[in-house]
Amino acid sequence: MHPTPKRSYFLSCLRRGASRRRAKEELFANIQKTINFYNKERERFFEAKSKDSSLQIEKFIKYDSTFITWDTRKLRGGLEKNRAIEFDPNDLRVAVYRPFCKQYLYFNHHLIHSRYCQPDFFPNDTTNNLVICVPGQGGRCDFSVFISNTLLDLNIFESGIAVSYEL
Repeated sequence: MHPTPKRSYFLSCLRRGASRRRAKEELFANIQKTINFYNKERERFFEAKSKDSSLQIEKFIKYDSTFITWDTRKLRGGLEKNRAIEFDPNDLRVAVYRPFCKQYLYFNHHLIHSRYCQPDFFPNDTTNNLVICVPGQGGRCDFSVFISNTLLDLNIFESGIAVSYEL
């Protein structure tokens, strides 16, 4: 009897790498599209506001979710202050979206509504740090513990909130 050949994990890793590369390029393109749309709306708004000082931002900006989702504090607030956004490739980071599922994230303070303490835990993509994460009070899932060496989604446990502690 011949022994069963060992399964090669090398090829599956190559396939995953190509898929992650494509995901990074897609995120790069989407973020560029969002930033360009925001900056064009900002310029358009201030040009129109110079002609009509009573112009209200909520009634003026284009609401097109294929380009942007306007949150009140960050994006509309930044636009009202005429704050331009520039793309920073250092903000393309890997994050854990659900336990054991990593994906690319554009971790920029202009576009992420609430980053909480994550910039302290992981100030850049080369920081070697660990956090322990547990479901927050009032969450829907049972008690769990998750340790990560990268950025975490607030809803990692699908419980509405997660609490992270630096180790």
